[in-house]
Order: sequence, then C-alpha cells, then structure tokens
Amino acid sequence: MVRPDEYRLEQVAMRKWNFVAAVLAASLVSSTASFALSLQDKLSAWSEAAEDERLIVARALTVVASQGLPSLNEEFFESCIDFASAQPELQSKKIGEIGSMCVAMHLRFSDRKLRP
Repeated sequence: MVRPDEYRLEQVAMRKWNFVAAVLAASLVSSTASFALSLQDKLSAWSEAAEDERLIVARALTVVASQGLPSLNEEFFESCIDFASAQPELQSKKIGEIGSMCVAMHLRFSDRKLRP
C-alpha cells in the first residue's frame, strides 16, 4: 500500500515531467515553424523565400492589385518582383509596394503602346 505522502510526491514529480515535456514540445514547434512570406515583408525576403511562398504572395497581388486585367497574373508579379529583388536600391521597400510599382509601370507602358 502506498502512503499518502509518497503518493503526493509521485504526483508532483509527474507534473514536473509533464511541464518539461510541454516546454520541450513548444520549443521544437517554434524552432521548426516556417516563415510565411507576406506583402508586408521587405523585398530582401523575396529571394530567400521558398517558391510556394512566392506563389502565394503573387496570387495575393493578382487578386488585390491586378485591377481585373488578365495580363497582370501570377507570372507577371513573380517576374516583376524577381527583377526588382535584384535591384539593391529597392531592398528596403515592402513587397506590396513593389507589386504596386509593377502595376503602375505596366499601365504606364501599356498606355504608351495604345497611343499613336
């Protein structure tokens, strides 16, 4: 038969181990959590991001900034942001700002093509 004092000590020891396990699990999850690229990130994060993260951001720009133009699709935004990410002077800009610049440049050059 287990005495009440021994039983209480076993419970305290079990709680401590449960706490240690929970802390270890939380630290493992936080250290392996992936960074999700967003429109608010600096352009410098674009080149370091995975291809699927870039595609998600390009899709978001297509929905938000394309103004319904079929030529402003995911490939357009990926290509334009890839080009911009190679420009050192733009690295401090946010990806969303670069997306807006891409649209503005596209519209500016499209307007020139339409004029005689």
